[in-house]
Amino acid sequence: MAIVEPQGTHLNSALVFTRNPEPKGPVSGLFGYDYFVDHYGAEKAAQIRLLKQASIYNREADYPYEVLNFVDGKRTVQEIRNAVSAEYGPVPLDVVVEYLKALESIGILRSGS
Repeated sequence: MAIVEPQGTHLNSALVFTRNPEPKGPVSGLFGYDYFVDHYGAEKAAQIRLLKQASIYNREADYPYEVLNFVDGKRTVQEIRNAVSAEYGPVPLDVVVEYLKALESIGILRSGS
């Protein structure tokens, strides 16, 4: 089944994000603490679609964890989405962009080329 991307999504497909040096490690659910929810806000975090996207293995944590793993300052958002989709099943580009921009807003990432 093909994913139909919302109009204008292609504008974000070439974005490149870099991980900031701090904080290190995963941002969600480690030992019962969720850095993302704590810093982004529970109400706003509940609206992030990637956090609800279950992989082909039926685990919601797969996508956010792996999307962040693929951020290296070289891969575009499109390349990250493609890699994660190949590993865990299709995910819309705009869902990945939304998550990466949320991480940027709390200082986990910075964008630039």
